[in-house]
Amino acid sequence: MKVERYRQIAKTLISELHSGKYNTGDIFPIRSELAKRFKTTRSTVNRAMEELIGRGYLTAKRGAGTVVA
Repeated sequence: MKVERYRQIAKTLISELHSGKYNTGDIFPIRSELAKRFKTTRSTVNRAMEELIGRGYLTAKRGAGTVVA
């Protein structure tokens, strides 16, 4: 069974959060940067980010960006 691309991205980002690459309160990279990094569309990255927000890893603050929870 093929894993959806956004789930692969979410899994990679969660691993990076657990490894300490990003600390609580850090501004998370913007979606367009992540799209370039993962060689995918912003909508795919949006879906991965929504997964992380829904699971409590990140919080989105309008005007301030996405922050590590």
